Amino acid sequence: MKECLNVAVVGAGIFGTVHIRSFRQHGRVNLVKICESNPKRAEAVRQEYGVPVCSNYREIAADESIDAVGVATPDHLHREVVVAMLQAGKHVLVEKPLATSTTDAREMVRAAEQAKKHLMIDFQNRWNPPFIEAKKRIADGEFGDPVTGWARLANTLYVPRQMLSWSGQSGPHWFLLPHVVDMICWLYERPVKRVMAYGRKEILKKMGMDTYDAIQAMLFFDDCVATVETAWIMPESRPNLVDWRVFLQGTRAVISVDPLAPTLEITGEKFQWPITGAFQDAFGRVQGWQATPILHFVDRLLAGQKPMCDGREGFHNTAVIAAIVKSVESGKMEPVEQL
Repeated sequence: MKECLNVAVVGAGIFGTVHIRSFRQHGRVNLVKICESNPKRAEAVRQEYGVPVCSNYREIAADESIDAVGVATPDHLHREVVVAMLQAGKHVLVEKPLATSTTDAREMVRAAEQAKKHLMIDFQNRWNPPFIEAKKRIADGEFGDPVTGWARLANTLYVPRQMLSWSGQSGPHWFLLPHVVDMICWLYERPVKRVMAYGRKEILKKMGMDTYDAIQAMLFFDDCVATVETAWIMPESRPNLVDWRVFLQGTRAVISVDPLAPTLEITGEKFQWPITGAFQDAFGRVQGWQATPILHFVDRLLAGQKPMCDGREGFHNTAVIAAIVKSVESGKMEPVEQL
């Protein structure tokens, strides 16, 4: 067991900030350095948190005092940073997806195994209370055996048009489906064997983003099936920019989850359903299921234990989505690549 961890963060955007603030409030963590390539954002981070900021992640990799690194770069830029940190002897927590290709994902898993360091993927919905309860009911036998399932996670156009500067290099399939696929696999405790999918490019492509408007796919397990769907083109007039719902059919029960169901409504100049419970300031601290997995990563490292959501699970997640993309392009059922 270690008394304290020296930690760094690479990427200080939306979820990089979640990493920074979560690490900072842990009593046995020293946040020693942040890497941010955007000069304006780097200066803002330096002023707000009073932590040294660098522009090149290799400076963090070369710092032998750093034990672990949170990686929150854009989806398609994970491999180079993660592999460098693992090869430098650091544990890594990386945002989902692990990678946007099975080649990159495999290299990252192998790097972790060769370095004998922990690689955790931030599948944060495993800490979302409704899913924790669903997992318990299934484990207790109340659900029975899985038969079918359906899950949808979608965003309004605000996300690709305004929130992300790299939308054209990702898409709803890489930005959102990792949550959906991981949730189904985790709850059903089964790997996906093959997929059949449909996708469409039109609206976003006309806006200059060569990515999918929406994708729907059937995931085939050995003894059950689930349908998953995602989209980036919901109207911005929606009061919430996220639509996230899950329906599970078992042999003994049905589980229906609306994990972002509004518990607060605000009617003013516009109607709003603010998301509560994910990441909030409360009495000088941050709390919620987006912070909890980051604290779990730290707690497990301090205890000398393996964190949840390891690299092999991350590889399977990437392989399922890569197979979905291949199925969209081929129009055929495609197998899921093995590690």
